[in-house]
Amino acid sequence: VAADVKTASVSPGLLPFPLPSDYGVYAVNNAKLSELYLLPEQVPDKRVALSTPISQPSRTTLPDGKARFVVFRRDLAGSAPDRIEVRVVARVVRALTFDAKGKASFLPVSDAWNIRNLSYEFRVRPLPGNPEMLMVQPENTDFVLPAGRYVLALKNQGYDFTVAGKVTDRSQCLERTDA
Repeated sequence: VAADVKTASVSPGLLPFPLPSDYGVYAVNNAKLSELYLLPEQVPDKRVALSTPISQPSRTTLPDGKARFVVFRRDLAGSAPDRIEVRVVARVVRALTFDAKGKASFLPVSDAWNIRNLSYEFRVRPLPGNPEMLMVQPENTDFVLPAGRYVLALKNQGYDFTVAGKVTDRSQCLERTDA
């Protein structure tokens, strides 16, 4: 769902998309901005395999995985990172449970996701004439994120989005064991 985003005026021909006028993190897809929303949970260190469970669905859906991002934050003007990770948020599809006699069974799970330690690295560069704005994009211009849910991880904060389409990447699915 594309958010109704206020945009600042830009000189024609300078950039192929509008610049935001409000602070935030935005996905750029098909020359449109979509605001990414902050998850209440922190993104765990990459050495931790899974985050705490996330129960709410993503509020931003991109039509395809050809996304770039504009980060507009005051705190990054003097301390921008060289790279930013886009982490996989996997859906928990079923849970392995055991009854009192130890018999195993699988139960479906709905509305449960976990941030994984699997990620894609994106390069960071400043936008000309806008020291508080950063462009985050894949190093390879042909790269496309597979369908699924992700977070743009920025200083332990996760900005949530989903890439539309049929999920076929195994990293997007998890099984939980309730012991």
